[in-house]
Amino acid sequence: AKSGTTDGWKDIWTMGYSTALAVGVWSGQTSQTGNAEIELPTLDGIEGAGPIWQAMMQEVHNNQQWASLIAGPNGQSISGAFPVPSGLEERSVCSVTGHKPSGNSSTTTELLVRGAGPALDCNQLSALELKEIELALQDVQRNGGQYVGDGINSVYRYASAVGVYSGSIPDDYEDDSDDNEVPIVQRD
Repeated sequence: AKSGTTDGWKDIWTMGYSTALAVGVWSGQTSQTGNAEIELPTLDGIEGAGPIWQAMMQEVHNNQQWASLIAGPNGQSISGAFPVPSGLEERSVCSVTGHKPSGNSSTTTELLVRGAGPALDCNQLSALELKEIELALQDVQRNGGQYVGDGINSVYRYASAVGVYSGSIPDDYEDDSDDNEVPIVQRD
């Protein structure tokens, strides 16, 4: 799922999908004049629209009352995994930068075009990536409180992996999420 807010508006949204269903949730305040009639709390998409999206997906996928709505053309359940097109292969990439694994970098498995994939090692950057991580570090220092979840931690881990940042990751930015919650995972 992917969540967000719209700048200048009191609205939040979450979009996500499974192999059987795509769901979008928008919540906010509208009026004919565009003026807020009551002040709404400031939330991001994960806090506001995300729980509605999650409840909807769980209801439709787990309640037999809705099974016919998400069945395939032959009436059978749709596979929980997306089919993998030919020409793709699973390969390991650096979990921090998405580049080729190198040294003792942690890895994750991704689908890549056969014979293609990242050209740079985990600890290397293109000129554009260097510029972007420098801007991200400046933004963290100026606007650190505007990041949610593991955002700041991710910026520091990336910058550290490529040698742009050599400090420690502040304890204040460790992920304190509740391990008992079912996660809403972004899938691009």
